[in-house]
Amino acid sequence: MKSIGFTLALALAGITGAAAFAEYEQGPIYDQWSLFTEQAGKWRGVWTLLGGDFTPLPDQQHPPTAPGDPGVNPRKVETFLDLSADGTSISQTNTYYTMAEEEYRKLGPLPPYLEDSPPITANGGTVRLVPGAFTGGGPFPPPFQVGEKALAFEIGLRIDDARVRVISIFNSPMAGEPFNPIRFTVIREGLDATDFAVGRPDLYSPIEPSLPWDGVSKIWAWDGVGPPVASPPETPVAWPDSPLKVQTSAGGALDGYAYAELDGNIRIAVPKDWMAESTVGTIALEWAPQGGSQRLVAYVDASYDSAPPPFGTVNFVKFEVQTGNGP
Repeated sequence: MKSIGFTLALALAGITGAAAFAEYEQGPIYDQWSLFTEQAGKWRGVWTLLGGDFTPLPDQQHPPTAPGDPGVNPRKVETFLDLSADGTSISQTNTYYTMAEEEYRKLGPLPPYLEDSPPITANGGTVRLVPGAFTGGGPFPPPFQVGEKALAFEIGLRIDDARVRVISIFNSPMAGEPFNPIRFTVIREGLDATDFAVGRPDLYSPIEPSLPWDGVSKIWAWDGVGPPVASPPETPVAWPDSPLKVQTSAGGALDGYAYAELDGNIRIAVPKDWMAESTVGTIALEWAPQGGSQRLVAYVDASYDSAPPPFGTVNFVKFEVQTGNGP
């Protein structure tokens, strides 16, 4: 997401809204610019690359040397979202460091985002925001062979002065073949964080059992016509355990999904063998930080249309965020 993460070489294709929200009654107005400005500041953290099976990729502390080389992993990154004094624009600069804090790349300041235009991804697709969370993504040029397709989705969750973001990349080797996850970028970061938030218990504590939680469901609802103005009503929600743990269990709504539990009480669930052109898939991220003021789980429901040139488009069906009381 250009504004909040997709600043690398992802020439994403256009994103369209879906009209599936017509069935909902109108609810709270989530002012997109106000929510975006709440993300302003210097976010400093560690970006870690995982393979499609959630196995950490090899430690490498030098920039890419050849096509397909993932480069520095893990890396420290400062993402500076600079809000203008009058509150009408935000510029972004990303500065990349090795784990020894040797700077090796700076990207930006990028062209500013303006109050009268919605935050966008690198390809011009709309970023969706609700309180405490944001998402964006879409297709991008496949790096390997003709006929191959690639999709990327980012979900970000913010609790207090910390954020967890996960970028999930899916690949289909040829037309008509399913998409499968091939890489994840897990980002743990704090606002003005000392030592890039390394070792903070809210981001790195060992996985703990999830307690029952009660909270509220919030849905980003815009049918892609006109400005986004309203969402479905916020509704109560309760879980006996971690929502993603429950849903990926046998018989759950996400049974058969790829699922991982990471330090910091971070949980990820994504589809496997996803026939994205005919089936809506769910990309989900949960975070229950140790000592945090609340817990969050976000779901992005989307499908893929390969027809529009050059790389097709992602159709967002729903972006839902559920809050929970603190652990």
